[in-house]
Amino acid sequence: MWARVAVLAGVLLACQGVTGPERRMDQLRQLEQYQARWRSLGIHDYSFDYRMTCCWFRTHVRYVIRADTVESAVELDSLASPNPLLRITIDTVFAQARAILAEPNLSLRIVYDTSRPYPAVVAELSPVGVDGDVTDSVSDFVPLR
Repeated sequence: MWARVAVLAGVLLACQGVTGPERRMDQLRQLEQYQARWRSLGIHDYSFDYRMTCCWFRTHVRYVIRADTVESAVELDSLASPNPLLRITIDTVFAQARAILAEPNLSLRIVYDTSRPYPAVVAELSPVGVDGDVTDSVSDFVPLR
């Protein structure tokens, strides 16, 4: 466990804020590398935990994905189906990061765990003085057979 914490701490320390188009391009290149790695694995059936935090709102959902489609979603705090049901897949997480990078008024903080082929944390950072930073995280990924 401590090794995992140390790796994540190292990744977080290496992650710097977006400052200028060069950093944004570096983030896009890294995102594309991880997305290519994800696609090359050919995983289409899996489950994972997805956490989203935004200002006063927070959710923790366990998703089961079959054939790249959400088969089920359970809000882990209440054991109910999320309302409204967000259809989140690993591909969706990549798309969210790409959309943030395309928006010039937003900054992206993205954290990769090198032992996994997908982003561990995607954070949309709003301009200074604007409430609404959104942090999405993926954990407990399990390929299904």
